[in-house]
Amino acid sequence: MAEHDISAAPPNGGPRVAIIGGGPIGLEAAARAAALEWPFDVYEAGEIATHVRQWGHVVLFTPFSMNHSDLGIETIRRDNPDYAPPLADAMLSGRDHVRAYLAPLAESSALEDHVHTGHRVVSIGRWGLLKSQYLGDERRGGRSFRLLIQTADGAERIAQADVVIDASGTYGNHNWVGNGGIPAVGERSAAAFIDYHLEDINAARKADFSGKHIVLVGAGYTAATSIVELEKLVHSDTRTRVVWMTAGDRNPPIREIPRDSLFARGQLARRANAIALASHPRIKHIPSVTVEKIETHAHNTVVVHAADVHCNHQLFEVHRVLANVGYHPDRSLYRELHVHECYATMAPMKLAATLRKQDVHDCLERKPTPEETLVTPEPNFFILGAKSFGRDATFLLATGIAQVDKVFTRLAARCAERV
Repeated sequence: MAEHDISAAPPNGGPRVAIIGGGPIGLEAAARAAALEWPFDVYEAGEIATHVRQWGHVVLFTPFSMNHSDLGIETIRRDNPDYAPPLADAMLSGRDHVRAYLAPLAESSALEDHVHTGHRVVSIGRWGLLKSQYLGDERRGGRSFRLLIQTADGAERIAQADVVIDASGTYGNHNWVGNGGIPAVGERSAAAFIDYHLEDINAARKADFSGKHIVLVGAGYTAATSIVELEKLVHSDTRTRVVWMTAGDRNPPIREIPRDSLFARGQLARRANAIALASHPRIKHIPSVTVEKIETHAHNTVVVHAADVHCNHQLFEVHRVLANVGYHPDRSLYRELHVHECYATMAPMKLAATLRKQDVHDCLERKPTPEETLVTPEPNFFILGAKSFGRDATFLLATGIAQVDKVFTRLAARCAERV
């Protein structure tokens, strides 16, 4: 069998699996591969659960019971029979979820030697094939994947695999604040003054925000989290001033789900909306505006130029911009593969179309999607986790864990057919 030929199964009967991303879904996939005794490697550009650690001060909306698999617990307990996981109804912060579950799972003997931190996947292709070859042809599946890996010291190498699971998420790829979703004029050059993620405003980053003038942009739960934290900061340091801009005409800006079964989410939405409607002397909410320009000022500030639908302009000179405008998948990884994508959400088309038909705004109302919705035109290439939803923000960790189960059940059945 040639090195690039996967027409025959590897010696142990299972395919070589490459998993991109060492976050919650990547580690669950690794646990499944380990349980099947298939050869596998996890490639993580940073450290374990890098993105979860970035928003680690925030408490998840969902209880621990929805954020782990039974197999994950079993994998940890094989090494440590005394391991006591969090209670099923525990509401953990991201930081606590890493400490109590994700880190022990990654450090288990079943996964430890297979998880490679500081290893970024730059690009994925097929051995000896170009994107234009074997269109819609299963013969593409007969060639191994080639992954260009870059390590933390800049060295590069090629890894090969029979199955690739992209669970790299979206949190590392922010959207832009400008009108129409493109960068506002000057936004890229003003990057030093802009934060695109959930910042620890009242602790680790307090010095950067306390006593400052701030523009917050966004109308989702990330922005809601930020405005609630900013309100606390305004009360603790009365020099702090906040302008909250939202592009939509919904006022109050945060969507509230009637009788929300996720208590913390409902509480957050109500609190954020109350702040938007209040006549607060140091917090101002401005709906129906877009950011047109961010101009770096000589006094270590930026001037944010905003305009409404009637082209009425307002200028705000501030110290920081909190751009909580969402995230999108990095599609450059698989540009040489066959992936049919939704033009609106950037998610794989089969899954995106199914989600669109459900037409729901509450992630808990999402119905499980068929196994086929996870299949791409590229044989044995799967996009799982938050990245599979693209710009759709109704993803749950429980959804990603279910995706892992479906994909590995499918792969195991196919392996059994070949025996």
